[in-house]
Amino acid sequence: MTLLTPEWLILLAVLALAAWYWRYLSLVTPTRIVLAGLLVLILCQPRLSLTSSGLDLWVLMDQSLSVSDTVATQEKEWLNLLKQKQSADDRLHIVDYASSIKRRANINERFDGQRDETRTDFAIRYALSQMDPGRASRLLILSDGFHTEPLDRLAETLNQQSVAVDYRLVQPPSQIDYRFSELKMPTTVDPGQAFLIEATVLGNRDGSVALKVFRGQQLMLEGSVNIVQGKGKVKLTDRISAPGSQHYTLQISHPDDQQPKNDRIDHWLDVSGESSILLISGYQQDPMAQALATHGLPTRVVTEPEKLSPADLNRTRLVIINNVGANRLSSEFLEALPFYVTAQGGGLLMAGGKYSFGSGGYFESAIDPLLPVSMELRNEHKQLAVAMSIVMDRSGSMGFVVDEPTLVTKMDLANDGAARTIELLGDQDSISVIAVDSEPHVIVRQSAVGGDRASLVGAVRRINSAGGGIYVYTGMEAGWEELKRANQGQRHMILFADAADAEEPGSYKALIEEMREAKATVSVIALGTPADTDAELLRDIAERGNGRILFNQDPVQLPALFAQEAVSVARSAFIDKAVAWDSTSGWSQLASEALTWPEAVDGYNLSYLKPEATAAALSQDEYQAPLVAFWQRGQGRVAAVSFPLAGEYSDRVRSWNHYSDFVTTLSRWLQANSAPSGIALKTELQGNTLIIDLLHNDQWNQQVAEKPPVILTQYQNQENVEIVSWEQMKPQHFQARLPIQHGVPIRGAVQLGDEVIRFGPISNSVSNEWAQPSSRVNELKQLATISGGQERVDLTSIWESKNISKSKDVSNYLLMLVLILLILDALLTRVRRLT
Repeated sequence: MTLLTPEWLILLAVLALAAWYWRYLSLVTPTRIVLAGLLVLILCQPRLSLTSSGLDLWVLMDQSLSVSDTVATQEKEWLNLLKQKQSADDRLHIVDYASSIKRRANINERFDGQRDETRTDFAIRYALSQMDPGRASRLLILSDGFHTEPLDRLAETLNQQSVAVDYRLVQPPSQIDYRFSELKMPTTVDPGQAFLIEATVLGNRDGSVALKVFRGQQLMLEGSVNIVQGKGKVKLTDRISAPGSQHYTLQISHPDDQQPKNDRIDHWLDVSGESSILLISGYQQDPMAQALATHGLPTRVVTEPEKLSPADLNRTRLVIINNVGANRLSSEFLEALPFYVTAQGGGLLMAGGKYSFGSGGYFESAIDPLLPVSMELRNEHKQLAVAMSIVMDRSGSMGFVVDEPTLVTKMDLANDGAARTIELLGDQDSISVIAVDSEPHVIVRQSAVGGDRASLVGAVRRINSAGGGIYVYTGMEAGWEELKRANQGQRHMILFADAADAEEPGSYKALIEEMREAKATVSVIALGTPADTDAELLRDIAERGNGRILFNQDPVQLPALFAQEAVSVARSAFIDKAVAWDSTSGWSQLASEALTWPEAVDGYNLSYLKPEATAAALSQDEYQAPLVAFWQRGQGRVAAVSFPLAGEYSDRVRSWNHYSDFVTTLSRWLQANSAPSGIALKTELQGNTLIIDLLHNDQWNQQVAEKPPVILTQYQNQENVEIVSWEQMKPQHFQARLPIQHGVPIRGAVQLGDEVIRFGPISNSVSNEWAQPSSRVNELKQLATISGGQERVDLTSIWESKNISKSKDVSNYLLMLVLILLILDALLTRVRRLT
């Protein structure tokens, strides 16, 4: 028997002294002596040693990318060696692991999971959970020793279960490889502060390696790194003046490098400073910026919204979108706004104009659910019927599967987009759909939508991918022939094409000129990026056709893009005439002082107030539409001003005496709160594990006790919001750990009641599977030593440990004995009193 806490034995001396000093307690009776001894023994946490007749050997086979090829060539030999020395009482269990885990049902089963991580910690914990507590067990790890999550919390668990970890290091075949091993630079700096960027490059052959350093999309440095005795250093300095987040990327390249996946390393830098308002404006001289500056509200004005990323939301208290179309904002930025508002407590304001709301393509965009007004207009409010023709790419590249489990293809998503367009059109509108590869295929002749909407949708959803590239001119010509047959006053073509596979432009310029003379317009939805080979052709088609071009790399976004384009054309409702203004009591919820409102606005975007939202002003026309509306969304606030605050149709508003007061009052109400005092948040990456530490002072004790803090996280380009659990390390110190995906930035928020602390974006600085620092191998070796294991060069020697002792906690049995003795002592005491 062993005692985990033998220091409690000192109590025996204390009890002996008490028995001598307080004799009336009768502590020296046999029953009470045994009771006292048992209680002290329980405090010492006794464990009974047991001996197993056989050994359960759990072999953890590393199947990650960095070592799987080597494992595949040697595992048969390893397993044969182990089976040769295995006795009848021994059991062999094989677990394959990488990003996921799979226990083999038979020795010849193959691992088919993801291989881009080495989750050794996860694999060990899985094996521990599967072990038979009545038998001696041992772990054998066959790996290169590099893992992508820390092992620092395993030792105690292994010792509690009396399980030792043995290992054998697998050596991949020698190959020429240059890689980043580490990057040293601060995570936070002050504005204007110079800081050092220092990276280490390792190589197994000396020479010169090409180097590029980027800040965001800007190339900061292009040069080379000299590798001498297997190591090279990169050093440079930089300074940033504006608060916010900056993304740095370092890349190396060498023509003989056989493992390029470890040739890139990146880092997010937070430039501290005062949070500000981010004004995304369609105007070079925006009067909103002047109004905000006059009232002392720090504001960053962005007139090139294409360059915005989710990182720009860091140290931003309010985002204002002032008459900028959705097509000019990246999908990453738009999709980051819901989390920024609802979880991180940021504010959002959309101001009106011909490129805002439905007219700007925001219908069914990522921020549509955030806005307090509905942009889907009612048929009775449409002023002009629309004839639309959709020319769709159905070339071979559209058959590519984008979701393996469901086998959804690019074509399926494009079909969904075209079907959604038909669903959004009114009964009096008309539609035609032409699928194009090397020739046009008329799927739907130009016909009224109200005739049989369901059959039109069904026909579109059955379009299949076939043929080569899309012949642009051929498809547009067929679409224009259909539009010519329409009698609606507005005619519009949507061309959907792959930006890297749009062929045969033909006489497209003459064709578009003919369409323009007939008052028809053309927009383009381009699958790809502006840098693709055919992007310039598609951009020119949109410009000549007085339409928009929407680039997008993610096919999943296609249905939303089709919906946005359909609404911006067919259901757009910018009322371009003066409308009287009618204020409501809603303004009193935003400000303590009333405003003298203008008599009218020059125009506005027609929309409808959503349930639970509040209107501060309504139009005095037949629509009674909300001109100013607002509401709370999660931790943040959102407002919609449906009339222009700058540029065209804003003369009356800009000449309004209270224009500046209106803008700043609304902005102050929308702004996120500053970070609370008395609380600090620290984030740190260890491998692919993000460690979040929250520390607070005494003033937060009651708040934390009543409502513990909550962590919410979201990956870039993903809708799911994850709730992360805390572990209290000690009073006033919480910690959370979560594995993060490589190469995908993650943002988060810690919520304490009404207070919010934001963090991120954070991403792995280098692919953890290929980083391979020596510290990770040392961590595995240390874990083996602590648990009683060793390196096994001779695998068969591991069976010699089959008689290893297992210990069992007997405290519960001793407690039962204590209860029995207590009852016996009480009976004996009662009998003595009766006699």
